[in-house]
Amino acid sequence: MEQVREGDARYQIGAGKVQELSDLVKETGSQKVIFDNPLKSVQTYNLAKATGVENIDRFQLILEIFTRRAATTEAKLQIQLARLGYE
Repeated sequence: MEQVREGDARYQIGAGKVQELSDLVKETGSQKVIFDNPLKSVQTYNLAKATGVENIDRFQLILEIFTRRAATTEAKLQIQLARLGYE
């Protein structure tokens, strides 16, 4: 999906797109929604509440991938540091 006009600060996308996204999630049975642009914590919460599934941005997706692949304690600590710096 793509938002053409200025989005709502609560969701980063417009209220109509939130409803459209929620319907799409229900139709497809999606477990997670990924946004290409950064989301604020409040926006993530509001979107999760509206859609009923987890919503993440690209940076959080990258951290999830690295977390799954991390084998050493040092790598895990670096990922945790990056996550805390992001939050």
